Amino acid sequence: MTLQRMPIHETRLLSLGILVLFAPACLAEEATITDALQKMETIGQESRTHQWYLKAEAAKARVNLALKTARQAPDTAHSIGHMTAYYYVPNDIFAVYTKPLTVTDIALQAGEEISGEIHIGDTARWSITIGTTGIGETLKQHLYIKPNQERLLTNLIIPTNKRTYMVELSSTKSFYMPSVTWDYQTPLKDLTALTEIPSTEPTPVALIAPENLYFGYEMRRKDRSKSWSPLQIFDDGEKTYLVFSEEMKHRDTPVIYGQSAAGDLALVNFRVSMPYYIVDGLMDEIVLKRGHKGKDEIKISRKDTIG
Repeated sequence: MTLQRMPIHETRLLSLGILVLFAPACLAEEATITDALQKMETIGQESRTHQWYLKAEAAKARVNLALKTARQAPDTAHSIGHMTAYYYVPNDIFAVYTKPLTVTDIALQAGEEISGEIHIGDTARWSITIGTTGIGETLKQHLYIKPNQERLLTNLIIPTNKRTYMVELSSTKSFYMPSVTWDYQTPLKDLTALTEIPSTEPTPVALIAPENLYFGYEMRRKDRSKSWSPLQIFDDGEKTYLVFSEEMKHRDTPVIYGQSAAGDLALVNFRVSMPYYIVDGLMDEIVLKRGHKGKDEIKISRKDTIG
């Protein structure tokens, strides 16, 4: 068989025909590959973004849990007169509630001095001044805190020559803490031992004449507050007694306030001798608060007002 050589111009025409015939398919295949690569890159970016989001959420959850665990609210403190005394624990955050047009006093330990600069998150809407009381060994430094409006939230860091205080500042419409300090000796776990009267002592109520007891109190509460509500309320003309179930030994101690006719709240002195919470004095209105920011609340009113 004899092969004939194709003229060169015919070879070029044939090559051009093949190119024209198969070029669209090649271009389409190349476009498909490019699209697939782009989609894979997009999926990879979305996967990396999703992984970053999951890691960020996990970190956020850890931080929130740490903040919640480290936060001390007034229901973990005890009272010294009108002062709220927190148990100092390093690295804890201490909640302090303030109110516009009023001053909250933060008192440091005697002999303790502020070292360096005080830092507050919101410098525009909060004012802080520093003062001192006492002389020599009794000298104390005080921080006087005042917000210029309601519903503010910021943080305050107080560095001293002995320790660092981390404070969470809130401003409310009607409630504030007149004075705040710290208890450096008694650990938080010993709160019950500090407040309870030894069982060997006679029950205070046993020494009261029955004719002096007054039971005319009304209580207002939300459903979620029933589990820690007083079973009975009465007074003896000098002190007010709140009777709780024995389960309250194992629950957080509520914060107890007296409420004025204008609606202002002020911390009151009380002690615990289970099943009694004994409040110093008589009040027309008593408010019990528990939980985060005191959302669980019980209000107690005396029917015969003191006047």
